[in-house]
Amino acid sequence: MVRQHLPRVLASRISLTEDDRVRLGEELANLELARLAGPLPPALATEVVARRPLWLASILGAPRRLPLSDGLFDLVIFDEPFALVAGQDLLADKLARSVEKTLADLRRPGRGRPLAKFGRILEQTLDELRGEGTNPELLLDIYAGGEAVDADA
Repeated sequence: MVRQHLPRVLASRISLTEDDRVRLGEELANLELARLAGPLPPALATEVVARRPLWLASILGAPRRLPLSDGLFDLVIFDEPFALVAGQDLLADKLARSVEKTLADLRRPGRGRPLAKFGRILEQTLDELRGEGTNPELLLDIYAGGEAVDADA
């Protein structure tokens, strides 16, 4: 029954009239002309997601394209094998090198207080990037914290 009805339901949901196609094209052209970076405006994102209900995006990439607002998606699956792990992801490699350099700088003589203040979280971050940590949510927490700071700017 699913094989019979699902294609028809999806086809009716994702099909666009010519007017809708033109209007959405104009919206895109306006965004490109204005050189607006960041996620789509919420109303436009809702309309796009309604017409394209299935998305594949990284945890880091999705917020740059879509405003992650309540109710935008019915179901979200985070696939952990694609988490940031040094040796498997270029971004993780760069981040690990940056954390290592920062730790080395903080360990220099006369830098005791910053090491005491930031050393533990940097070491935990490095452990997570190496896939050896005990707090798999740490990188997501750091990322979410950075997103909140950016949103206030």
